[in-house]
Amino acid sequence: MRNEKQEKRWEDRIEELKKTTEELEKEWSKKLSDSRGKAMNKFV
Repeated sequence: MRNEKQEKRWEDRIEELKKTTEELEKEWSKKLSDSRGKAMNKFV
């Protein structure tokens, strides 16, 4: 019984981390494409 509780907590934690990672990836890809766009403008 106690083990199941522990497992559930880990699953919740993992889901939380996945969401956070996805949000960070979106944010970073946006920042990267923004800075890439700026860099391209400098060369043009």
